[in-house]
Amino acid sequence: MQLQTSSRALRDALATVSKAISNKNALAVLDFALLRKIDGKFLITGASTEAQLTVAVDIIDVKENFTQVCLPVAELISYLSLLPDVTLTLDFNESNRTLTLSYCTQSGEQNKGGKVSLAYNEADEYPLIRQFDETACHIVLPGSTFLHHINAAMPFTANDDLRMVMNGVCLDIKLDTCTIVATDGHTLYRYIHHNGAHGMGTDFQRSNTEATIILGKHILKTIAPFAGAEEVEITTDNRSVTIKSENVELIGKLIEGRYPNYNSVIPQDNSKYIVLDSKEISQVIKRVSLFSAEATNLLSLQSEGMFLNLRAEDIDFSRSASDQALISDQNSSMSEKIGVKASKFLQDINACNSPSIRIEFMGPSKPLIIRPDEQNATVTTLCMPMILGD
Repeated sequence: MQLQTSSRALRDALATVSKAISNKNALAVLDFALLRKIDGKFLITGASTEAQLTVAVDIIDVKENFTQVCLPVAELISYLSLLPDVTLTLDFNESNRTLTLSYCTQSGEQNKGGKVSLAYNEADEYPLIRQFDETACHIVLPGSTFLHHINAAMPFTANDDLRMVMNGVCLDIKLDTCTIVATDGHTLYRYIHHNGAHGMGTDFQRSNTEATIILGKHILKTIAPFAGAEEVEITTDNRSVTIKSENVELIGKLIEGRYPNYNSVIPQDNSKYIVLDSKEISQVIKRVSLFSAEATNLLSLQSEGMFLNLRAEDIDFSRSASDQALISDQNSSMSEKIGVKASKFLQDINACNSPSIRIEFMGPSKPLIIRPDEQNATVTTLCMPMILGD
């Protein structure tokens, strides 16, 4: 069997699917990537026991009937990374399972040839995760919306060996909303995508069924290839999930368990609020938090007239800092000091991705709600308070 492709195209495809391949695999064949032809399209798949990622690769020419083979990922990526973008000919010797790569490069005005031989593997035993039937939950989201909010939610996940459900991002799919949420118990991110309601969402339901699924880190680390996708199809049977765009397909096992009732921890009666410029408050937090205690990263908040006062101190090293951020709108002053973890508070503000943010509060023992200061905001973040020593 013989085929031709661009060395850059092959390298990029292998590098992409390698994100799904574990460093240590129980099955030796999972150290390889599966190259196959389906419906006239060439696909490369990388997999672990928990997830598999498939991308399309451009093939220039094919000689003889091509079936499927397993390519050595690490060796090929290392070698192709040292090649310029050239036309690469791949010859598969089926008798001894040897792959020969040949190409031509230029030295001045002269062409020179090069080649390398290495072993490939048969594809018969390559484990592919099964597809779902038509009764599975099926939705379609805008690609930019899906990728942005999954990436925004990832920093809010936990690393908890006892509560595995906290380590993933939850997709709570209802008939009228699809909610993306993540929490580590101290801070929370929630985005609500409406089903075509008032122009704020899209007609995402395809199966008119509901599901609540938890995407683990093995899935989250492989979603980057969906960048630029116009739409992303998500199909699940509550045990596994398929995420697919035009040229990328990701299949993975879900985290089993019941996700916490995230809506119950978001206060509904935070009637007090202040509005701040996101860039200004972020810069103030970064400056002041440099002088907070390393163990707690504690920051105190208290409003005074048109300003929000931020203060941090480290008693052990006799250092402290204070600064102010301008309040552009408010309906009640933050008269009592409220303690927050500076890094978590900054994470909440940045996740809102808005020029100005609204901080809703009730008191020093109640969670702070941070939202974009806009009508019908779809993003909500939550920051649990910390006890102040004073």
